[in-house]
Amino acid sequence: MTYELLAPMASISALLFATYSAWRVLKGETGTARMNDISQAIREGAMTYLRKQYRTIAIFVAISAIALGLALGAFTALAFVTGAVFSA
Repeated sequence: MTYELLAPMASISALLFATYSAWRVLKGETGTARMNDISQAIREGAMTYLRKQYRTIAIFVAISAIALGLALGAFTALAFVTGAVFSA
C-alpha cells in the first residue's frame, strides 16, 4: 500500500466508524419521562448560557475591532472580526 492511500483510507474508515457509532446511540431509548424532563431542563439552561456568552463576546469583539480599526486600520479590524466569527 502506498502512503498516498493511507490517509484517505484512514479518513474513510474513521467516518464509517463515526456513522455507525452515531447510529447505535441514536437508535437507543431516550430514557424515562423524568430523564427526558431533566434533559430538557439542562438543554434550556445550556442554550441560555450560550446565548449570554455569545452576546458578551460579540460586545467585546465589536469594541476590540473598533480599537484595532482606529489603531491599525480597517483591514486589521476586518481580519480580527473574521477570526472571531470563525472561532465561535
